[in-house]
Amino acid sequence: MNDIVIAKRYAKAAIQTLTQQQIDTTLNQIHLMREIFASSDEVKQMLVSPYVDKKKKLDFITEVLKDVKNNEFWKQLMKVIVLQNRSQIMQLFFTEFEIMLYQALGQRKVSITFAHQPDDETKSIVKNEIERILKSNIVADIRVDKGIIGGFIAIDKNTVIDASVASHLSRFSSN
Repeated sequence: MNDIVIAKRYAKAAIQTLTQQQIDTTLNQIHLMREIFASSDEVKQMLVSPYVDKKKKLDFITEVLKDVKNNEFWKQLMKVIVLQNRSQIMQLFFTEFEIMLYQALGQRKVSITFAHQPDDETKSIVKNEIERILKSNIVADIRVDKGIIGGFIAIDKNTVIDASVASHLSRFSSN
């Protein structure tokens, strides 16, 4: 079975165990969890290696999560993933889980890339326009990439809005 399908199933099952109040807390923790479990190649290798005992993996998870709020939820979740030999889907799981958490709050996370750091007014105008186009409240993840020359590119799971100068130049030069 495809890893993305498995990650979505785990994310759906996990979100069904949360109350509305827990969704906010869990969403705030998802970035920390992604960092913890992608902190180094050694950690990733240890978690996916079939040669590392599951107990050692679970002990590691318990240790790194000891100071995390809501750690019982995360420990149980990671325990299921490890015991089912699904450690390779962790990063995909975090991505899918984050998307579902935002959906539960009636929002979509959109990565908006500008050529230069935008001021607050520009961010607000672009955010409002994207919300109008997507017909949804969004949470903007602002990035900068000078390679797009000007304008912006907005990307979420299902949509790309490319209003960059680079893409317009590319279309112009190919005609």
